[in-house]
Amino acid sequence: MNDCEHIAELLPWLLNGTLDEAEQRQVREHLAQCSQCQRGLDETALALAVYRQHAPAESLVDYAFDRPAPGIEPELLRRHVDLCRECAEQVEMARASRHWAETQEANAVPPAAQEKRRWREWLWPKLALATCLAGAIALGAGLWMLWQSRNEQTRLIAQQQELRERVASLEAENQQLNRQQAQQQQADRELAELQARVKELAAPQLNPPMFDLYPREMTRRADQSEINEIAIPRHAKTVTLILNSQSQTATRAASLEIVNAQGAIVWRADGLTRHPTGDYTISLPAEFLPPGRYTLNLHERGKGRRAGIASFALRIRRATR
Repeated sequence: MNDCEHIAELLPWLLNGTLDEAEQRQVREHLAQCSQCQRGLDETALALAVYRQHAPAESLVDYAFDRPAPGIEPELLRRHVDLCRECAEQVEMARASRHWAETQEANAVPPAAQEKRRWREWLWPKLALATCLAGAIALGAGLWMLWQSRNEQTRLIAQQQELRERVASLEAENQQLNRQQAQQQQADRELAELQARVKELAAPQLNPPMFDLYPREMTRRADQSEINEIAIPRHAKTVTLILNSQSQTATRAASLEIVNAQGAIVWRADGLTRHPTGDYTISLPAEFLPPGRYTLNLHERGKGRRAGIASFALRIRRATR
């Protein structure tokens, strides 16, 4: 059995909604690419619509009178009457009429009355047949158009929903790409600025400012300020601080920590070497310490002990020039 034959067997069950999801998907995928099966679907839908209509009144009368109904298989008509309550009621009425006619004949009804009765029996099925056919055709056409309209509307709604979801997904992806692009551009700018800054600091500096700092005991004044105050020029890239110490410690290497006004250590390093003149020197970028108050503490390290060498109170401000 090829695919088209298999799909043709499933079309009636697709139309009455009894296929499972997997079979529905299989049939619809095949119909989307097979014009022959699409025509088969239309023909099956039309056949079902016709089959669901009531049997013609003339056929019902023939069935009630045990006569063959032209154009209808007897077994098909019998099954339809068994399933259709309205048609079954019409058959019962026709059988009752048959019974009454037979009774009248048994009672020797005059020929004129019998002719009139036969005329009524002949005319009534014809009128009923015409009415049923007209109603069946109109109803079938209306149902078919309604079914087609609803299917088309359902398909369009599904397509619109799918399109809206796709557009929303694309918009979200586009926003994500824009954010990533903006972040990458920002990172590239920061990296370029950092590289330029490193290159600038690595180049020789002419006339870098140098400042002498003295420990608290040497800067103590009458107002107890104990402050070394320096003004860093605006053009300066680096600053050199000379830490003058009066300590007599024999240790030549020390550790240095810089503490801000809030008591947080902003920088710490070991290995600061003392010059023969008794002072220590440190160079740092001019922007490393923003304007404000700081404390520089020198410590001696050795054999697990840590002793203070000197402490320097510092206030930094930016020069106007």
